Amino acid sequence: MSSSDANRGPVERKQGDLGQHDSVELKQSPQSFEDSTGAPEPIAPQHKPASQKPKGKVQHDDEGMGWGHALTEDFMKFWLPAILIFVFVRGTIAEARYIPSGSMEPTLQIQDRILVDKVSPKLLGKPIGRRDIIVFYPPSIETGIPDPQNQWLNLIPFYPERPQAFIKRVVGVAGDRIEVRKGVGIFVNGKLVQEGANVPKPDYDLTSLGDIRGFSMIGEYLKPFGDSRAPIVVPPHELFVLGDNHTNSSDGHVWGFLEDNRVIGRACLTIWSNEWLSMLFHQ
Repeated sequence: MSSSDANRGPVERKQGDLGQHDSVELKQSPQSFEDSTGAPEPIAPQHKPASQKPKGKVQHDDEGMGWGHALTEDFMKFWLPAILIFVFVRGTIAEARYIPSGSMEPTLQIQDRILVDKVSPKLLGKPIGRRDIIVFYPPSIETGIPDPQNQWLNLIPFYPERPQAFIKRVVGVAGDRIEVRKGVGIFVNGKLVQEGANVPKPDYDLTSLGDIRGFSMIGEYLKPFGDSRAPIVVPPHELFVLGDNHTNSSDGHVWGFLEDNRVIGRACLTIWSNEWLSMLFHQ
């Protein structure tokens, strides 16, 4: 042993220490060594290599955020324009409706599907006239529901319609005098209206405003004109409508006249009828 080794003192070898033939490069830790002045050496900043992302793939820290972003993007690109187009078409051009009751039998059957034209009455100069079948929002005295302030909400898909729309036939327009004779038929300006042979005859008389009365759809007894003996003359900007099923229809003979601004449109086409299936299978 040399003198220099003796000055170092004994060295205890622990498990894992370097063997005789091991080689190692000693590195001084900047936190454990001092320079000649006794001041600690400055610690050099350690730079981590930037992680390389594979090309062609979008990396997201959160898969949920990536999925949600893609869903929002699809909605803005495809679904939102489709909904806006649907609302525009339904609000201004045409819409499909189904028949929920038998008030228009035998002309229209329950569950029939019809197309409602909104363009011609408002934009093409073809106003609502006698014998037209129209879809409309009934007066509030019939439904018990106050008139909605935001009726445009009824255009939104799957939004519950309030109030529910009715479908009836126009019997009289502004200035027409209406009279109904029990078991005979409807008279407009003194002339009997020719209806189909299968249309039931009315089971009530209407000769004056006081005769307009009956039970509403919610069971309330209505008599909007009291005991007035004035003739039934349709006022300006209003209509008089009845269901073809005269014996089973809540219409003008119960609640009176219909304001023309309540009209949604004119029924122009039956696009589906369950009766067609029955005819097909019975041939």
